[in-house]
Amino acid sequence: MSDPHGAARGIVRRDRVYAAHLFLCAAMIAWRVVEATPALSASQNAPFTRSSIGIALTMISVWLGVASAVAAVSLTAIVRRDPRLWVLLAAMGLSMIWRRDIDVFDVVYPALAAVLSVWWFRAGRARMKGELEAAG
Repeated sequence: MSDPHGAARGIVRRDRVYAAHLFLCAAMIAWRVVEATPALSASQNAPFTRSSIGIALTMISVWLGVASAVAAVSLTAIVRRDPRLWVLLAAMGLSMIWRRDIDVFDVVYPALAAVLSVWWFRAGRARMKGELEAAG
């Protein structure tokens, strides 16, 4: 890599995009669990959804989820050359298309995000740092 600062920014950007995907997956799973639990579900008119805490948790998770999705999309576009991030972005998009029933992408996206994030934080990041140090 010719620009060490650019390479370092690339590592940080990848850290952030994988973290955004992991947070979004955790939020999506939490939303599915709440939706499937009759005592918590808004479709069952549960008291939790009308409580101040329920409303606050819902709003915070929605805001953070949207911020995570925006971060994942924008950082993937900025990084551009990492095909794993594009695959992850496609899986995210497919998991968001159908929101009624759980489908295959509701399982594939979190699994893919977990596997690719573990790979990045264990091996990919170290490899990229090694290339950066060798170039500098």
